[in-house]
Amino acid sequence: MLVLFGQNSYCRQVVIPEDLGLATGYVDCFELTQQYAHVYEIPFFPVGESVWMVRTSQGELQHINNPEHEYALGNVESSWITGLRAWTGLLLAFALALLMYMHDVIYNFI
Repeated sequence: MLVLFGQNSYCRQVVIPEDLGLATGYVDCFELTQQYAHVYEIPFFPVGESVWMVRTSQGELQHINNPEHEYALGNVESSWITGLRAWTGLLLAFALALLMYMHDVIYNFI
C-alpha cells in the first residue's frame, strides 16, 4: 500500500563504538537518525532534530541511556550533506520550477 503522506526516518551516519574508544557490550553501533515528512515516499522536509540512537546486537534501535555514550557522541561531527536527503522533495520541486522558467524564457526569446 502506498502511503500518500506521513513521517519516516533514515540513518544519516553510523559510528562503531571502537572508533570512540568505548566498550562494545550490547552496542553494535550508533546511528544518527533524522525524521522527515514525506509525500508519496518522497522526503520533503525534516521533522525535529537528528538524534543519536543505539543499534543493539539483537538488531533493535533504542534511545541512548548511557551518559558516557552521549558525551562521546557529542564530539562526533556529521556532514550537512547527509541532511539534504530530508529536503529532496523541495529541492526537486525548486529544480523543476527553475527548468520550467528557463524553458519559457528560451522559448519566448526565440
